[in-house]
Amino acid sequence: MRRLFLTLILAASSIVASAQWYANTTPRVSANASLEGRGTEGSLPRPGYNVQESGTVVVTIWVDNYGKVVKAQAGADGTTITDKALWDATRDAAMGTRFKQKMDAPAMQEGTIRYVFRVDSGTASSSINNGALKFLGIPIDGPEAQFAYKLRNKGFEYNPVKECYEGQFNGHDVDVYLHSNHNLVDRVYVSFPYTNENGIRTEYNRLLSQFNDNVKYLDLVMNKRIPEDDDISYEITVKNKRYQAVFCYFDPDRDSIAFMNEVMDLFSDYFTEEQLAKLKEYSEKLMDTPEDQKEALQTEMMTEMQKMGVGQEENADPDPEKAFKFLAAFLDGMRSLADGEVWFMIHENYGRYQIGLYYDNLHNRPHGEDL
Repeated sequence: MRRLFLTLILAASSIVASAQWYANTTPRVSANASLEGRGTEGSLPRPGYNVQESGTVVVTIWVDNYGKVVKAQAGADGTTITDKALWDATRDAAMGTRFKQKMDAPAMQEGTIRYVFRVDSGTASSSINNGALKFLGIPIDGPEAQFAYKLRNKGFEYNPVKECYEGQFNGHDVDVYLHSNHNLVDRVYVSFPYTNENGIRTEYNRLLSQFNDNVKYLDLVMNKRIPEDDDISYEITVKNKRYQAVFCYFDPDRDSIAFMNEVMDLFSDYFTEEQLAKLKEYSEKLMDTPEDQKEALQTEMMTEMQKMGVGQEENADPDPEKAFKFLAAFLDGMRSLADGEVWFMIHENYGRYQIGLYYDNLHNRPHGEDL
């Protein structure tokens, strides 16, 4: 059990450490929430801003038992930025943050969210998050008109009859549909051309391989290829099988330590607050330790975990059910922390097949604010 836990922590550390594999920009804003005994539901919303200033804004928050931020006030101790626009942006972002429910917590539990702004010299300021999930290199964020303008520059043309943009993607003539939420692009839908059963199998498996080989995306659901002997028509029309693959995207601009703390909070049901604090300390060290020194630190961490009574002794009988629940909690939790999702599925229409590919910026999706 403890070896499984360490493996998961190392996997999460690897995700964070490798985020800069494909980052073209340094972080512009990072966020870290502090609310005793409670982690966040999903990732922290980023403030939208167009002020070019580096520094910190600390927002005091008051959270109810259900995890909703009912009040937020910028300018707490540690704040170094005085710009009102950034204060307003951080307050709005804080109000959109959701925490885990805790019915025995104070009715108005007080905490903080720290936002750190960094500006590169010579980098133009923008309200669009450059770390957002991208389609054809265009961040899926900001006003739809701005996204459409960039899409046209890629050679796409608007079709007013179908209300979509037509152009080339991944070697195909495709239709691209844009969706916005509160004037922010939150989804790009790519409609591939129809083909026959053999053609759809080939294209589906090709897309699966391409996303698996791309370091920007992570498979947390163990997507499977379509076997050669699968009768796709029978599976879909008779057995109602859904052919679908999902990949998670994690923002490379995300604050590494804050992200690892969110990952560690996934295990709050397994450890005490004191144990979690100790394990967070070790996970932070692992991220900053050179490769040739990691093994010694891992051994130290495992020894400390055994002192905590984590898992079972070396000679104890394995507990597959406990290990499975532990792994499931990690995978589900990691998906909840993702910044974006790319997923595709097969649509059937009278014996013809089509792939629909979705790029979702999860930060801009509706979160019940209109309920």
